[in-house]
Amino acid sequence: MTIEPSGNDGIPTFSRRRVLGTGLAGALALATTACSPTTGRGAASPASRTDPPSSPPPDPATVHANELGLVPILMHHRIVEQVDSEFDMTPAYFRAELQRLYRENYHPVRTLDLVRRTFTVPAGKTPVVLTFDDGSPGQFGYRPDGTINPECGVGILLDFHAAHRDFPAVASFYINRDPFGTTTAQDAARALADLHTRGFEIGNHTYDHANLSTLSAEQVQAEFARLAQLVTAAVPGLNPHTMALLCYA
Repeated sequence: MTIEPSGNDGIPTFSRRRVLGTGLAGALALATTACSPTTGRGAASPASRTDPPSSPPPDPATVHANELGLVPILMHHRIVEQVDSEFDMTPAYFRAELQRLYRENYHPVRTLDLVRRTFTVPAGKTPVVLTFDDGSPGQFGYRPDGTINPECGVGILLDFHAAHRDFPAVASFYINRDPFGTTTAQDAARALADLHTRGFEIGNHTYDHANLSTLSAEQVQAEFARLAQLVTAAVPGLNPHTMALLCYA
């Protein structure tokens, strides 16, 4: 996602987003592996799917429900102090984006939850997916004392959630090799395991950030397979279930 210069009120203007209907999730430039609809974060138990609700749902109009079923997917790349391109935003801009989303009654969910339809959103809220492409250092990192950098994307999300408990700190990270600027397999494993433990989604953005339109079918499969192997080696048992595609002429 890119941000246009703010208006007079200092609030960022969303200038690039993907939007899809919840019934058309498969049409997004994402692919999912075969999976059980009852697995994953927020999945309903068999009993909760079959038992009748304890009370009737509210009238959609009274809670300003999103009856069109459109879900914005906001793309982020680099979070940096100095903006040099359309792919950059400052920590202050990201905080302002979260404040706007909160004020406008959005509720973050992961890409995987949207595709599987396993998320729960309070009445009157609209789901929104926050995605981060490329695994750049500003998205996630640590301070010298081992704590999460409060100026990185994850640190900002966690701080915002601490102040707004009804706004989940969840997002989907589409990584390449050497995620978040890590230089060793041990550092990459620590970062990915930490994200996974905290409930963030780790998705597949190819190993070499490859332009898929220039590759053969076998090379495309190899790119996704190598990244999947990296993730599974870092966090045993974890397999990326969604992917972000880079494909241009």
